[in-house]
Amino acid sequence: MLQSNLSIYLINSIKSFFGCIFYQLERLLMQKEKRIPVLVVEDNELLLSFYASSLSDLAEVRLITAQNGFEGLIEVSAHNPQIAIVDLDMPRFNGFQMLGILAKDTSYCPKHIFVVSGLDEEEIERRGGIPPHAELVPKKRISAESIHSMVKEKLLLMKNTTCATDVRSISHMA
Repeated sequence: MLQSNLSIYLINSIKSFFGCIFYQLERLLMQKEKRIPVLVVEDNELLLSFYASSLSDLAEVRLITAQNGFEGLIEVSAHNPQIAIVDLDMPRFNGFQMLGILAKDTSYCPKHIFVVSGLDEEEIERRGGIPPHAELVPKKRISAESIHSMVKEKLLLMKNTTCATDVRSISHMA
């Protein structure tokens, strides 16, 4: 009888212990999902690291990376990023191709796209251009501070837009 009670106690303790662990994991996942996905598509690993370090102190950002346009499309469909930083000139499947596909199907297209390129505007247009809502950022003007401030500005805009939408929704309910 004592052994049976001890077994039941141990089983309940183990259930409780794992229940607490699962609860904590679930909370962490929920916190993670509250962060805004930001996609960086860049074939140069040094630049990928540069972007990651530039955005590392933005707690509300969940950074997703891809090394070519094809991987970028996969990440867009998997994570639905709200902001994307895209290089145009990459081997295999480039940024032009990726942005061209996203322009045709806007359901997955990030709301804010920064196109980082060393190409001049004339060459970009000759190769097919970029979507109208994308912002061209010349590579020679890129800095950790500029990347950080561009993304932070869009995050604030999205937060303010969400708040305004929430207020309008509440006022329509009254």
